[in-house]
Formats: sequence, C-alpha cells, structure tokens
Amino acid sequence: MVISATRYEGHPLSRGVHGLAGSWLVNGAGDRVLQVDLRAAGEARVLGLPVSLQTLLVSVDDPEALASSLIR
Repeated sequence: MVISATRYEGHPLSRGVHGLAGSWLVNGAGDRVLQVDLRAAGEARVLGLPVSLQTLLVSVDDPEALASSLIR
C-alpha cells in the first residue's frame, strides 16, 4: 500500500535502474522524479531474483498527476 507519493526534490546524477536496501531509482531523466513510499516492503524481482521494495523513485512526465492517482 502506498503511504506517500511526493515529488523528489533531488536531482539524480545517473540514469537507469539502481537499487540498494529497499530503495529503487528507475529514471530516464534527472528531473520530474516521484518518490513513492510503501507501508510494507513489497516484493519485486530483478533478473528473476526477489528483492525488497520500500521506496521507489521514478521519473515521469507529470509527477503530481501520478501522485494524486496513487493516494486516492
């Protein structure tokens, strides 16, 4: 369950998919990044292996619109 979805104010230097300790960044841009925090760690998979997912940072065209639809 999503507990918060807010625009990320930082500017990631790298592009691509990166993860560490339950936080994942999926981006093609250094701006317009949305931070989605989950109540309980979800299970995700990378190359078929299970990984923890607690926070997702994702670049999207309209972070505010996506945040609004996730929090309803």
